[in-house]
Amino acid sequence: AEYMGREKQVICMEEQGMKRMEMSAKAQDNMREGKNCLNTTICRCKPDYLEAVPHFKEAAKLFLNLEDYENALFCFQQLATCNHELEDHFEVGEAFKGEALIYLDKKNDPKKAQESFTKAVHEYQIQGNVRQAQMMMMEIATKSAHKKFDDLAEDIFKKIIDDVFEEEAYTNLGKAVPEYIEFLLSRNKLGEALKIYEKHIVYLGKIKKQSNVLARTCFCVVCVFVIMDEPYVAQDRLRGYEQVYPEIIGTSYFNAGHDLINAVCNRNETLLRKTTQRPIVSQIETGLHKKLSAVKIRVSVSAEEKKEEAKKSPSPKEPIRESSVLKVDEIKIEKAEEKTIEKEISKSEDINIQHNPDVIPAIDGKQKSPQQIKGPSLENSPEPPASPVGEDKFGGIFKQWKLYSQLNYIALLY
Repeated sequence: AEYMGREKQVICMEEQGMKRMEMSAKAQDNMREGKNCLNTTICRCKPDYLEAVPHFKEAAKLFLNLEDYENALFCFQQLATCNHELEDHFEVGEAFKGEALIYLDKKNDPKKAQESFTKAVHEYQIQGNVRQAQMMMMEIATKSAHKKFDDLAEDIFKKIIDDVFEEEAYTNLGKAVPEYIEFLLSRNKLGEALKIYEKHIVYLGKIKKQSNVLARTCFCVVCVFVIMDEPYVAQDRLRGYEQVYPEIIGTSYFNAGHDLINAVCNRNETLLRKTTQRPIVSQIETGLHKKLSAVKIRVSVSAEEKKEEAKKSPSPKEPIRESSVLKVDEIKIEKAEEKTIEKEISKSEDINIQHNPDVIPAIDGKQKSPQQIKGPSLENSPEPPASPVGEDKFGGIFKQWKLYSQLNYIALLY
């Protein structure tokens, strides 16, 4: 069995070798025939470009299958020359496109690839086939992104997007915007992706046909701001879209946007998980959907920290304000002192009336003489009584002095 298996492998390799040799011989023959058509002879005074085109085209295909890229490039160059002489701009563009794909895919030479695809775009535009030019640019841009030629891919994507939005040809090339956004998200260029989303929203608002696509794009803008940890900006932006484009109100994407913002602002892990698990959310760009998982981790971590802080912090109690208590005590003391002073004043008035009746003011409102107005002098004013035993020395002296000054003031008034 092992011998038979090896024998079959040898037979297969021999067959593949024979096919490869046949293909190589056929490709060489076609290339030779094409060259002969371009040569001049006694019977042919000028090159036969029309006859040479099919030979070079067949040879180019065979050389690509044989992975003989040098001969394939030569055949594409000859095709471009022949079709240019025949003024077939579409075929010239196809030849330059073949060159660009070889330089990009096989030779890993983005500079020459850019030169070739620029020539191809120019030929397609001369022919008036704008859609074909955009499709070719889209293919080159996608392959450049996969090959990590970021500068070339971004330049081509920008040209495609500008052509799409300027000529309002989004319906002709609906994949341009998602592909470019996927490229930007894979390179973490959220700001550039946000600009494309907003330009797309403006365009969709003009045509007023694809309300569901408009709501989806608005939701993607909300997702970008949430990923950038700016949920309140996302909330303001969604409110603006609600006012400008009322047709998105009530759609599933609009409701999902509000739930996403509320979940992030309130650090509600359950609501965020339910929102991101909706089927409509899985229909957005893959890069955007993947980045939302980082938001879920961020919200879950903040929710756990919030719970731990709540456990550590004690139940809130109102602190006792010493200043307010002191103020209340001072007010009470002042009121008590005022009452004692009023009592002492009333007693002093009774004493003054008994000893000196002339000091009583006239009720009829007439002006009094200086003798009537003159009251007891400070010299004859009674001395403050001594503080009793056991009383606070300084507190008693202060109270006695205050009472003494009040009595002197009243006596002077009288």
